[in-house]
Amino acid sequence: MGLSRDQVEKLLLSAIKATSAAEIRQVMNMTNATKFKRNYIDPLLELRILAMTQPDSPKSPTQKYYLTELGKQLIKK
Repeated sequence: MGLSRDQVEKLLLSAIKATSAAEIRQVMNMTNATKFKRNYIDPLLELRILAMTQPDSPKSPTQKYYLTELGKQLIKK
């Protein structure tokens, strides 16, 4: 993903509770919403590390993301 271990940890910790992509992006100090979603959020969704609060409406403006059990296990390591 092109992130350091610290950045990955920061991203995962920011999603312990349901959080919007904009909030996660702000924590990561990134500005481009499209690139951030494509390069970071989407791969984590595919790996089932993150999940959507509204999976039936992936483009919803109120969409939030949270850590799955797999994601929580990664934080513990």
